[in-house]
Amino acid sequence: ATVGVNAAKNAGLLAMQILATTDERLQRAYVDFKEKLANESRAKNQTLAKSLNG
Repeated sequence: ATVGVNAAKNAGLLAMQILATTDERLQRAYVDFKEKLANESRAKNQTLAKSLNG
């Protein structure tokens, strides 16, 4: 796998995802992080949609 230049956060997430394949604690933490990220993204999307629709 590759990660773009100046993409330290993505590189860290990729490393965590790889390490989580053999570590249940990391796997749970990674899944929790991704769920939180998805929820935040949905909330931001709803806020944007409301501002665009009046």
